[in-house]
Amino acid sequence: MELLASRLNARTSDTATQDPATLAPPPTIAEIRRIAREQQATLVQYSIVGAQLYIWVVQPDGWVKLRTTSLSAAVSEGTAAPADWTELVVATRRSLQVRRLRQADVQLRRAHQVLIDPIAELLPAEPTARVIFIPQGALFLMPFPALQDADGRVLVEKHALLTAPSIQVLALTHQQRQARRRRPKAAGEVLLVGNPAMPALPAPDGRVAQQLAALPGAELEAKTIGELLAVEPLLGTEATEAAIAARLGQARWIHLATHGLLDEIQHLGLAIPGRSPRPQPKL
Repeated sequence: MELLASRLNARTSDTATQDPATLAPPPTIAEIRRIAREQQATLVQYSIVGAQLYIWVVQPDGWVKLRTTSLSAAVSEGTAAPADWTELVVATRRSLQVRRLRQADVQLRRAHQVLIDPIAELLPAEPTARVIFIPQGALFLMPFPALQDADGRVLVEKHALLTAPSIQVLALTHQQRQARRRRPKAAGEVLLVGNPAMPALPAPDGRVAQQLAALPGAELEAKTIGELLAVEPLLGTEATEAAIAARLGQARWIHLATHGLLDEIQHLGLAIPGRSPRPQPKL
């Protein structure tokens, strides 16, 4: 634990050139344990020291374990060890590109081997239990949910995964969420839309327009969120463009449970069905 505290202090000293008023003090050991307990999550803190990697696992019950590994562990199926952590991250991310999917399994298992295998036994067995990764440096760009174990199972299948930039930020956002929950919500702050009546969309090849199917699950999603937030959602035929536009200006939180379109053929990008061909400026 003293080593974990010293590494956190080192991170703070690395930013000493910044305005001291903007820097949060590193958390104490007791605070780290409290954060894990409040979050009801397993915290995984990565610290890079050259080719070495220190991995601290803080469990909700307060137990703290340390594991170490290095770049030399990232050797798999004839591949050489990466020169640095950036190379490992870049190779893993590139393997996820459509044209390189055949290489993905090798790279994803390679990253899992060095980042997850040393701590796998310390992670919760329950798939819904939260695991919060706190990476360092290039590891912030590592696609943790996609990493594969030796059996081909991706990490997100086994754990509910989140990522935080630091333990301090994790604690701060938790405090802010708690404060928001206690604060009464003003009328119109939350806009919920679920399963709006869908239009018929013209087929790209000129065929007869096709009616988009209703989404009962999306309606249930909006209703469930509405019950949690004590907000009445706009559903079905009530969820018109005019009704939504009238509330957008006052809404701080917007949740749209509806169809989404991704057109990679004509390169039209993303879209929400039913929008006007000429949206109003306020949209």
